[in-house]
Amino acid sequence: MVATDTPYDPLTPRWTPLYKHEQQAAMRASSAQVRVMPCGRRSGKSELAKRHLVERMLDVIPGCVRPRYVYGGPTQDQARDIAWQDLLDLIPDRWIIGGKNGSNVSYSRLEIQIANGASLRVVGLDKPHRIEGKYLNGFVGDEWSDVRPGTFDRVIRPMLGDYHGWAILCGVPKRQGVGARWYRNLCTQITAGSYPDAAHFSWPASDVLDPAEVAKARETMAPKDFAEQYEAQWVNAGGGIYYAFSREFNCPPCSHRDNMPILVGSDFNVDPMCWVLAHRIGEDLEVFDELILHDSNTPHALNELWRRWGHHQGGWQFYGDPSSRARKTAATQSDYAHIWNDQRFQKARRTLHYLSGPAPVEDRYSAVNARLCNADETRRLFIDPRCTTLIEDLETCSYREGTREPAFDKEHFHASDALGYIVHRIWPIRFNVGGGGMQSVIVGGGPKECMRPALGLV
Repeated sequence: MVATDTPYDPLTPRWTPLYKHEQQAAMRASSAQVRVMPCGRRSGKSELAKRHLVERMLDVIPGCVRPRYVYGGPTQDQARDIAWQDLLDLIPDRWIIGGKNGSNVSYSRLEIQIANGASLRVVGLDKPHRIEGKYLNGFVGDEWSDVRPGTFDRVIRPMLGDYHGWAILCGVPKRQGVGARWYRNLCTQITAGSYPDAAHFSWPASDVLDPAEVAKARETMAPKDFAEQYEAQWVNAGGGIYYAFSREFNCPPCSHRDNMPILVGSDFNVDPMCWVLAHRIGEDLEVFDELILHDSNTPHALNELWRRWGHHQGGWQFYGDPSSRARKTAATQSDYAHIWNDQRFQKARRTLHYLSGPAPVEDRYSAVNARLCNADETRRLFIDPRCTTLIEDLETCSYREGTREPAFDKEHFHASDALGYIVHRIWPIRFNVGGGGMQSVIVGGGPKECMRPALGLV
């Protein structure tokens, strides 16, 4: 911790000294439109955001007569319990015509209007229509790991446009929660500099809490819980499927190699449709790009693939779910028929590879984990850092609590499944079984199945 003062004018007795930390001062001084604060529990993040919200109510905004500010929580009850009384106590009586018992304070709507025309409302984001259709000059969202994905992009951000409003999204960097993956991904984009006009601020609760309390928590909490709640660390979800993945060791830069085949792992889900692009280099697999397309189909994905990499000279190998030979994402032809009949990829020497029947998902997960890091601690699967959707999948895909059932949702698993189709086809987990078994693959110059004895259990 750096003992940097965070000064405030004591507007009311509620404005007691705040924890001292350089990141708190940096957040207050920032002019970024979007600011994220993934911080430890009881680190002062919510208090800092509330005070900033109240201070900004005095801003003079050209062209805006009645500035609007909102504090949002995951639900109406949570928002009220976390913020309503605190915000009332932080706002001086003299700012409100008629005082806090007058008509300019609505305890039913959780809304305060001050003398300069600015209003502040506390809302639950479980029903975003409470604030839709209006402009916002400033917004604070708390416990963001528990807010539904899409709430910021579809509801809040468009409302900031009229007067270049600002937003602060804060919360513990949780590994569970309906919005945990989305919030983690946003924070990752901002720290990487790929999200416009945004800034990231974070500090551990252990920096500002009593050391004896932190030591007691360290003794009594599970390591992942302590890292999340006190150290403000993003940790992999409990029951994580891809437990062998490490962003530190599995994510070096991976380059396109024009003289080597591009291996395309295809998940044919319609929204999103996820394809990953890789090179096999000996016993290593390097993923250098991903296609993530919403509300799409196979011809569209092929067009995008050709637009990006049609200049490639080393040939193509397509891998995917065998069930896609029957299921359709386009109106008239199966997914693999679209790939097979595409003249561009025919001329570019494409081959298609898939098993004759679907492999158990556990076998695919095991095969991917074995390449990520095997029992000898050797890593043979690498993903370029720009493949953010695939990396997010590997870090967050998990089993339903208390089961071995994958916790599927609409947005996730598709990119990691696409990767798994490549890995399991080339490096299946092998068992010595008698009798053979069969696997099929479309190869060479015609769409026919070539049967051969399986080398292992498929």
